[in-house]
Amino acid sequence: MVSVRTAGAGAPFYFSWNGDGHRNNRQVSLFDTASSAEASDLSVVPNGFQAPAWAPTGDKAALVLAEGQTQTNALVIIDGDSQTVLVRGIPQFVRGFPNTVAMSWSPDGKYIAYRAVNRLGASTLLVVDVETAQLTVSSDDLDVLAFFWSPDSNKIAYITPGTQGEPSANGGIVTRIQNAPAPVFTWSILDVENETEADLATFIPTSSMLYFLAYFDQFSQSHRVWSPDGRYLTYAEQVEGAPSLISVLDTQSDRPVVWNPGTR
Repeated sequence: MVSVRTAGAGAPFYFSWNGDGHRNNRQVSLFDTASSAEASDLSVVPNGFQAPAWAPTGDKAALVLAEGQTQTNALVIIDGDSQTVLVRGIPQFVRGFPNTVAMSWSPDGKYIAYRAVNRLGASTLLVVDVETAQLTVSSDDLDVLAFFWSPDSNKIAYITPGTQGEPSANGGIVTRIQNAPAPVFTWSILDVENETEADLATFIPTSSMLYFLAYFDQFSQSHRVWSPDGRYLTYAEQVEGAPSLISVLDTQSDRPVVWNPGTR
């Protein structure tokens, strides 16, 4: 017998599974799938983020909360009734545009990487030590659109856009990229352990890949771009005169291997 329960409703709707598979954090609510109780609201004021992020250990979560009556937000770890502030003073608005933070735990739970984005562009990628709340490393590149931790927590693959459209009052950075003549992206690697970075390859994403990147902080919790051994990256791209391709990028040789889904 199949049992289906509604945890909540809304559009857009963002969630993060707890590591033990029993709790689902919907911004300010906790839903326990193992009981019949209704979702319980957390006594916090969420602001300026899309998807919440459970720690790999499943005992705490990262959220972005408003800092009192100020025009700033804070990146906070919620652990039961306690709150630990990792980053303060994140602007809620940049030149009048709302600022949205995307964050992601390293698989070993030692770090949280984050970046802020608004309709004018995105920030650098920053990595914070969870224990000390100190900035560990940051990217030299601005406009980091999306980022993905390697399975060993030593590296982060991130994407920056090349050619972009003009800022729009009705759309964000993804709208700008979609409206650009040739939305070329660059894969780069930030080595957290050695504090170095390097560009790997450029590509033109498919429309589905663009959608994936727009909501990467949600998709990255269930869809993986890294191979299990932490060497290869997989993504969808367009090539002039050819159908959409699935490319596998070797991060140790900078050479993508392409696969056409319509061929063998």
